[in-house]
Amino acid sequence: MSTSAHAKKHWYFGLTGDGESDPVLIARSSTELYRYEDHDFKFWFPNGPIIPEYKVISAIGSHPILAAYNKHLRPKVREALASVPWQTIDIVRLGFADNEDNPPVVLVTIKEENAEENIVQAAVDRIWNIMVENGFLDVHAEAKTGMLFPQLTYDVDRVIPLEFKQTPKVGCSIGNACIGAGTLCLYLKIRGEMYGLTCKHVLLPMDLTTPGAPVSNHSTIAVDGAMVLQPAREDVEKEDEYLTERISCCQSWLDDFIVEERNAKMGSIPAIRQARRNRVQANREWLDELKDKKAHLDSFKPFMPFGSVHTVPGSLKNPAHGCVRDWILFKLFEDRSRDPPRNVVSDDSPELTTIAS
Repeated sequence: MSTSAHAKKHWYFGLTGDGESDPVLIARSSTELYRYEDHDFKFWFPNGPIIPEYKVISAIGSHPILAAYNKHLRPKVREALASVPWQTIDIVRLGFADNEDNPPVVLVTIKEENAEENIVQAAVDRIWNIMVENGFLDVHAEAKTGMLFPQLTYDVDRVIPLEFKQTPKVGCSIGNACIGAGTLCLYLKIRGEMYGLTCKHVLLPMDLTTPGAPVSNHSTIAVDGAMVLQPAREDVEKEDEYLTERISCCQSWLDDFIVEERNAKMGSIPAIRQARRNRVQANREWLDELKDKKAHLDSFKPFMPFGSVHTVPGSLKNPAHGCVRDWILFKLFEDRSRDPPRNVVSDDSPELTTIAS
């Protein structure tokens, strides 16, 4: 059954909370009638027709499609989309807000200018056939317009100041007890316990895997005793070296000025200009600031232990894509979490940009 232009335009009504930015349906595998086919989507206040129910997206939850997609359906779905320049593929529940159990959907996002309807519809139908062949009769496929924008951009040459707080924000420096260093990606709460997520190579060797595991095994393995530090030891050492060198230089400048001031009083050199004295005063203030930072760094060093590695993925390459999973889950130490951890980026972190859907 074909979908009318009216239904495509309003299919995702209310999804973004802003009618002007709601995406447009390109293609779908489901065949049910659109609930608001005869609604004109305007003039409902005060005497117009009832306001249409909003569309909502939610997490897939415990549905088995998620495990199957991660295990073996992902390459099949991507193969079905080989002729479509897609932006994202998401497995979500999608439907009307008045439905407590919306159906799972393979939701494909495509730039509007790349949305060739016939090609996209054929790809969506192939995804539906894949779902049926694998026993997921309740999982349909949809393609919508949209764009993927980076949430976080950064300058690789920019140094982000270290965060010395009991409960740091995401993006802070973390590392292992040796030389590994990276950033905290996300806080997670699992069965009431707090965890952190980062890249595997930050804390452990990438070749760590389950001995004798088959190629298709991407299950997790437990790793005990690997300490996670925050900030990373490597970054703390660099910061310590920088502060020590700056303090030494600044102190040397001030010592030179003391000699210069003594010589001026003795008349062996001209009187010191006020501009020069102002610069020296600024250096004194900077020296005090550097010493405060150094003292804070030194006082924080005993509290660097942040957590311990809990789970890592297997390290064998995915046979279809040749890639290795690069993530790791570590459990936070309770004494480092005075405040509840929040997934908020530090004000000193790289510039945030807007995500458009």
